[in-house]
Amino acid sequence: MLGNPLLGKSEVIGKSWTRGLILHPIAAFVTLIAWVLCFSDKLKMALFASLLSFLAAFLTLLAFAIDIALYVHVKNVIDKIDVGAKTSPGPAFWMSLIVLVLVTVSGCLVCFGWRRTKSKESTYVVGEKKPWYQLPLWKKH
Repeated sequence: MLGNPLLGKSEVIGKSWTRGLILHPIAAFVTLIAWVLCFSDKLKMALFASLLSFLAAFLTLLAFAIDIALYVHVKNVIDKIDVGAKTSPGPAFWMSLIVLVLVTVSGCLVCFGWRRTKSKESTYVVGEKKPWYQLPLWKKH
């Protein structure tokens, strides 16, 4: 309940506005699973960890969008009540944004690490160039 019931100015934020907040622990759990899998030496596990990181980033994006919608709704309700109160986003709001960026970057890093591991296992070394005098005669310009 928001407002001052003694003055007759109050509003209730319904349960439907807060049900979406369950995405925060779900996204945290998916992030934890991706973090554990990224330490695996298996190629399939690293790829799966990368996919899970991107899924966690998507869930975190949804949770952040729900946070924004809830904040805007609460701000509008408080402004409508006109009790002289102000609203501002708290630390958890901004931490959700930071987690979104970090999980997205970690998914990219796990994916790039998978590609780097794959290139180390191959016989062809990228970027290795012989000097001109070591090339065969038909490749000299």
